[in-house]
Amino acid sequence: MPSGVALRVYQMNREFYDQLQAKIPDDKSASPVKASVLLLSGCQDNQLSQDGTFNGLFTGTLKTVWNGGTFDGSYRRLRTAIGSKMPPDQTPKLSLVGANNPAFIAQRPFMLDDAPKKGSSVAKKKKKKKGSKKKHKK
Repeated sequence: MPSGVALRVYQMNREFYDQLQAKIPDDKSASPVKASVLLLSGCQDNQLSQDGTFNGLFTGTLKTVWNGGTFDGSYRRLRTAIGSKMPPDQTPKLSLVGANNPAFIAQRPFMLDDAPKKGSSVAKKKKKKKGSKKKHKK
């Protein structure tokens, strides 16, 4: 939203926005985050995110790299892979908030379980192992 429009919207609704802001506790009274939260964002704090054809540049690149869930790697590897396909003035950022959970950070991105996906090296090993058992007929 352009800053001029944002200022006009705020001025027209000042009482409403000020009441909302007053309800937000200051940082000193907020309880610590106990969950593990990962934030994958389109650029560093000192950068601007670029637009793309259908999505922002970061989102479009993420969708290409993630490739419908076939990406084989961790969140850190995903951030690195996305960054390698973007211009040097826009570097994706991966931030952790709350409890450190190395297993969460290392899991495949955006997957609800850690079952091997079709075509991955892990899935191929499992399939090969399954198929290598000999069947005995009686």
